[in-house]
Amino acid sequence: MTTESLKPFFEPQSVAVVGASRDPSKGGSIIVGNLKRWDSKFVERVYPINPGADKVLDLKAYPSLKEIPDKVDLVVVLTPARTLPTIMKDAAEKNVKAVIIESAGFAEVGPEGIALQEEVVRIAKSAGIRIIGPNCTGIINANNNLITTFVEVSEITKGGVSVVAQTGMFAGTLIPEFISQNLGISKVACFGNKADVDEVDLIEYYAEDPDTQVIALYLEGIADGRRLIQVAKDVTKKKPIIILKGGRSDAGAKAALSHTASIAGRGEVVEAAFKQIGILQAETLEDLIGFSKALDWLELPNGNRVAIFTASGGGGVLSADQCAQQGLNVVSLSPTTVSKLSEVFPEWMPPANPIDIWPAISVAKHGLNEVHGLVLQSVIDDKSVDCILFILMALKELEQIDIDMIINMQVNNRKPMVVWLFGDPRIISKWRDRFEDHRIPVFLTLSESVRALKALYVYKKFKESIK
Repeated sequence: MTTESLKPFFEPQSVAVVGASRDPSKGGSIIVGNLKRWDSKFVERVYPINPGADKVLDLKAYPSLKEIPDKVDLVVVLTPARTLPTIMKDAAEKNVKAVIIESAGFAEVGPEGIALQEEVVRIAKSAGIRIIGPNCTGIINANNNLITTFVEVSEITKGGVSVVAQTGMFAGTLIPEFISQNLGISKVACFGNKADVDEVDLIEYYAEDPDTQVIALYLEGIADGRRLIQVAKDVTKKKPIIILKGGRSDAGAKAALSHTASIAGRGEVVEAAFKQIGILQAETLEDLIGFSKALDWLELPNGNRVAIFTASGGGGVLSADQCAQQGLNVVSLSPTTVSKLSEVFPEWMPPANPIDIWPAISVAKHGLNEVHGLVLQSVIDDKSVDCILFILMALKELEQIDIDMIINMQVNNRKPMVVWLFGDPRIISKWRDRFEDHRIPVFLTLSESVRALKALYVYKKFKESIK
């Protein structure tokens, strides 16, 4: 029932925009522009509603929903809150089944807004209408180019990550951030005050969606924790769920209440429940994106044994510390691997994990690419290694490293590998795009790199525990 009732939000055959403006700076105009710009097949089925206009962005405008001669699957509303009861009655008369309310001024503003929101919900329920919002930025479905947000979207990359967000910043900020990090999305749903559709409904929908491989959520409050746990414990058996929970501190909880009228749950209780059912908890927005990238792109490791490949002794030491803190085992290399690497390492510096290749290059005078190829292939072949942290210094002196060789070796390797790049921004940008074009995740900080590997291991361990 839930997944079927949400289908009109993501796969409508027609869309009406109430509050469609002729002013290109207004949100109602931007919504129509997004629908028109992104997919010509929607143009014939986008209906701007503006009683004072004949056309909006060259599309025929209508004075109200009731005047549209055709069937309407989805209505997007961006008008003053006080107008919503009338609009919802028109939607009911038109037999609309899905309404996105992007207008603010409801439960988040106090008693008067709460009463108005309750009235809107009563009308919707009596007519069998599902609501996303109010006080939200709507839906994005990258697979059919449906974009209902009032934030202009000029670029989007398709991928396997679907997002649930309780804040409007995710339409204007998260999507560009995903794109800048080469991570594609499948769907985004921002539900604001969640007067009807909530995070659990959307998790259920994404769980059945063949285009969704990873489910990522930003939540400020959890309305029904018991239901969330019941649904998520089944979903995590099939697809990873990552949650960034806002409102964990007293200050954050107070801000969440005024932002989206959400009551934040006790942090330690929520975290314990998440861990038990296999939900991965991100501490930062960077981790929400990083975990999503790793889980969408990489195989799960067999275990927590990590090999660290570095050209910096200090980088190796710091990495080993970080791995140990995150529960990853900086494993001893197999005798076979040690024997292979001894061919290029000086006698006074026998190879060990972390594998610092600089002595092999600078002292033993072996070629840069020869050493990189031998070391990477050795750890790929080493059965005592489950995953790889590859540290690359993006320096002008090392720009002759054969990145394509490294990529080609890793593409057919089932062991997950993440790359930590640091150094010259110009070289970083070039190398990062080349790695990530082949779904090899690159991180710009050590801690993000290690936590991404940990997320893979934690989810693998959870899946093994339920067999």
